[in-house]
Amino acid sequence: MDAGVYVITSTLFIPVGTRLVGEAWATIAAKGEYFNDQSNPRVAVKVGEDGEVGCAEISDVVFTTIGPGMRAVLL
Repeated sequence: MDAGVYVITSTLFIPVGTRLVGEAWATIAAKGEYFNDQSNPRVAVKVGEDGEVGCAEISDVVFTTIGPGMRAVLL
């Protein structure tokens, strides 16, 4: 994953078996109304689907929010 800030406005799905390596602390940043509903927390980055078994490797990647994002579950 090239260096930079990648802004997401809904859940980013990463499949089981993925190897994601950031360059110089690549950043995935959640932003927008999708992540701002206090009564309905939303996941920013989801690894695998419910019921799947396996692993994924994620390194040198920063997860954050831009703006309030008060109900974002980052990973």
